[in-house]
This record gives sequence, C-alpha cells and structure tokens, in this order.
Amino acid sequence: MNYRKFLLSFLFSSLFFFQLHCGGGEEGKIEFISDNLALVVSNTQSFNPNINHGKIIYYEITVTGPDLGKKFIKRFSTKTRRARVLGIPVGKSRTILVEAFNANGVVIRRAKKEGVAIEGAKLTQVQLAMDAVPIFTNVADKGLVRHAKTRLGIFGEPNSRLRIHEIDDEGDALEVWVNRSTHVAYVDTSSDEGLFYFDLPRVELGIHRFRVTDENTGESSTIQASFYADKMQPGWNFVSGGDLVDEGETRMMTSVGQFFWHPVWNSKNDFDNYSTSEVVSAVAQDP
Repeated sequence: MNYRKFLLSFLFSSLFFFQLHCGGGEEGKIEFISDNLALVVSNTQSFNPNINHGKIIYYEITVTGPDLGKKFIKRFSTKTRRARVLGIPVGKSRTILVEAFNANGVVIRRAKKEGVAIEGAKLTQVQLAMDAVPIFTNVADKGLVRHAKTRLGIFGEPNSRLRIHEIDDEGDALEVWVNRSTHVAYVDTSSDEGLFYFDLPRVELGIHRFRVTDENTGESSTIQASFYADKMQPGWNFVSGGDLVDEGETRMMTSVGQFFWHPVWNSKNDFDNYSTSEVVSAVAQDP
C-alpha cells in the first residue's frame, strides 16, 4: 500500500513538473532568440482560457520599420516556450509587435515596443509585457446589428476601466457612449470571468464605427457595424436620410429619399451572421 501511494505521488509530481516547464506561452513567458535579438515576452497567458473568446490559439511577432518594404511576420503555437527566429531584419527604428489571437482570429493580448535598433554585430535584448485587449464578442466587424438589439458583449480584464467611443473614418473619437441602462459612461467590468455587457444608446440607422478602450493600459479594439430596423424586410419601403453612397461593396443612404432594403436571407430567415458587403444593398425608388 505504501509503495502504491509513493508511485501515485511520484507520477503526480512528475506530471506537474512537466506541465510547469513545458507549457509554453500559457505559462506566462516566451523567449524568442535570433542572431541579433533576444526577445522575452511575459504575461502571455490567457486570462480565461475556458471560453472561446479568451483561449489563445497562436502568437504572432511582427517587425516593421520605415525602410522595410514589407512586414516581417512569424507565427508560433501556444506550446512555444523558447523559439529560434530566423530572418529578423536589422536596422534602426524597428517596431516589434507581439500579439495573441483567439480561435476567431481576434487579438486578445498585445505588446509593442518602438524605436528598437537591431544591429548585425550586436545582440539586442528586449523585454515586453503583454496586456489584455478588450474585444467585442457578439458583433463581428462589418456585421449587422438589429436596431432593437443593442446590447454589446465585451471580453476583457475584470475591474478594468473600459469605455466605448463612436469614431470617424480616421479613428478619431466623436463621442463617448453612455450605458442606456445604468446611465454610466463606463462598462461594468465586475464579472470575474471577463464577460461584460453594455446597453447602447439609441443610434441612427446605417454604418457606425466604435471602439472599446481600456483606459488603464491604452489597449483597444475597433469594429464597424450596420444598424438596421426590423421593418427593413425585402420589398418593404422606408424613408431614410441620404443619397446612395458607396462604402466599399456596400451602398448606404445618407440623404432624404425613399429606398428598398434588399438583404440576402438564408433558409432560417436570419441574416445576423452575414457581413455588410454580402447583405446590404439599396436602390432608389422614383416618387
């Protein structure tokens, strides 16, 4: 019996040691080594890997510079603990960006350092600490949002200071949004699992761009969404402000006129999951 207990204890300890030393990025630190750069990245772990939004699937290192024709990008799995990186371009004023992506291809952790000099005959040492990037969880970029369905889902660090701004085409803030239910201009981040909700104020129909920012770290993410009303069914006529203006592959209304809304429906009469370019089109109707 004592031998059996000893064996079980030994196996458990060995398994714990293996996970501790071979866990890669999920353990909190990754080291990247090249001939001229020693990069140590900390805080690489997922905050909440038990949900899809918070589970890191891979990491990317991006190196850019004013004299580089294209970005240097390398991808690594979450099992990486130490990695040899070949081909990092030498030069001054390099920007090193390390990002962690979830299963949806959305960045949820990030670290960046600018003005790094990487010289061929010298080993440059750089240390970075990743911060959580707040993201929207129930609205895809360039997706559709029902005008009556205005509760945004957000994933981020608990007890962080998150605010949502509407932004213009250049990314400049136009106004801060206030939670319609709480009348507070901050997201309630008290959930321990990192999933938060924000009730939007009433917004005009059409395209809106908005950004969620963590004021403690400066990290943010941005999406674009098209707001529509339930009455906008195929063949239904409605009045909207606007001329027809091209937004990429999408035509939206920006001055007074009468138009038809022609979304593409699937077999379930549900077009929430279509992107804007696939769904939204409008044609003018003669009075």
